[in-house]
Amino acid sequence: MFKIMAYLESIKFVKNKSADWRNKTVLVRCDFDVPLDADKIKDDSRLKASLLTIKFLLKNKCQIILMGHLGRPNGKVVLELGLKPVQQRLEELLKTKIELVKFGEISPSVKNKRDEKNKIIMLENLRFWLGEEKNDKNFARQLASLADIYVNEAFAVSHRACASVDAIKNYLPSYAGFNLTKEIEKLSQVLNRPPRPLVAIIGGAKIETKLPVLDKFLAKADYLLVGGAIANNFFKILNYEVGQSLIDREYLPAAKKLWQKSKSGALNFVVKDKQLVVDNELIGSKLDLATIKNLRHKIVLPIDVAVKNLKTQEKEIKTPNQVNLNDKILDIGPQTLEFYGRIIKGARCVVWNGPMGQFEAPEFALGTFGVAELIIKSRARAVMGGGETEEALKGVLHNKELPRRIFVSTGGGAMLEFLGGKKLPGLEK
Repeated sequence: MFKIMAYLESIKFVKNKSADWRNKTVLVRCDFDVPLDADKIKDDSRLKASLLTIKFLLKNKCQIILMGHLGRPNGKVVLELGLKPVQQRLEELLKTKIELVKFGEISPSVKNKRDEKNKIIMLENLRFWLGEEKNDKNFARQLASLADIYVNEAFAVSHRACASVDAIKNYLPSYAGFNLTKEIEKLSQVLNRPPRPLVAIIGGAKIETKLPVLDKFLAKADYLLVGGAIANNFFKILNYEVGQSLIDREYLPAAKKLWQKSKSGALNFVVKDKQLVVDNELIGSKLDLATIKNLRHKIVLPIDVAVKNLKTQEKEIKTPNQVNLNDKILDIGPQTLEFYGRIIKGARCVVWNGPMGQFEAPEFALGTFGVAELIIKSRARAVMGGGETEEALKGVLHNKELPRRIFVSTGGGAMLEFLGGKKLPGLEK
């Protein structure tokens, strides 16, 4: 863990305008890893996130060299992962010509193009070079030789130690772009003095990446609402049958340790004759916030789940103690959504990462879309991250504008590591 304020003080920000930007050549690491349908960009939000920084540099008569990656070509040239669609879309957004430099033409050809002032240059997919993901110093030095100043505007990859994010800072004065700065500020607010009650909602499948966040928020949050395959791991250590559901056996001991670390254990529900039984105590048909608070539990598990019976292929709603060997848990159930809704409604700050289930299948989308709608309708300030979480938000909004009190991070893994208390290589001094 680290002290966030000291961490922030070590970072130089473009918005502070402490550098002399006029007529400088600036190398900008952007996030170009956008979803594609053939050669069409399905979502350009990551490209739009870099516009403020690029426009600031244009205003200061800078020569701009943009760089980023797309997909996982693993150090090989993969034509369908070329940045031509990104170049074309950015030209439309900026209304400015951008020249895409072919693979292998980093130097000296780019240096020659630098003489053409106010033209934006874009390097081809950085992951076509083996040195990028290996954080190779020679490759980083080659990139750095192109410019006077380096700007990181790619929060989503700042948790990766790669040449264009990490090693390059050894060779150029380095700054955080406007969007990266906003990411740091918004996430830091959650870690420092969040409005209370603070509710963390953690779903998805990879418990390995979620455990540090669960651990961090065990002390920080008022409630930890768990869904997705993450919940299955907790059901398993509680000796519930999970059938064919996705779990990560390697991390079950860590999940058990986290469970035991919870202040008074975790909220453990059984439903009998439509009555809630919590830790073997009959609560009744309603569980209000006052009752929940008195129980003094942090980790809250689903009280019912939506399963697919793999024999009949039918969807069924069951309580955790009713799941059998033929079942696969694919969503939280309607009672859980109603229960989580009560907690979200009373929250003043919400952090959400990861879907509640397999929301790509319409019959198992109730939990994820339901949580998204609850957050949108709540009064809470919210921070969300992860591609699936963002997709769920868009599915609920239907092109409507997101409330200003909700911030959507451009990074899923980076957001998790930042909130989990890890230092990000891309943000190191």
